[in-house]
Amino acid sequence: MEAAKNLMRQLCVHRLVLGLSLGDVARALGVDRSAVFRWEEGTNAPLLSSAIRYAEVLGMELVLAPKEEDTPPEDETESYSS
Repeated sequence: MEAAKNLMRQLCVHRLVLGLSLGDVARALGVDRSAVFRWEEGTNAPLLSSAIRYAEVLGMELVLAPKEEDTPPEDETESYSS
């Protein structure tokens, strides 16, 4: 759940930078303004599809990447490329 909160926090900040209101995003997503508010507040987590659409409304793209601690050391990475 913490990852969802962090994601929504970042999307909220970007929304504010763009000057968009909760209502603007809600209308674009076809959801109630209170749903977007709860997502941003962290009381509810959106479905992944909703988070992806939210990012798209902001002109962003969600990208999955391994956590730093899950990334193999460089010498291991080199052995895969041989």
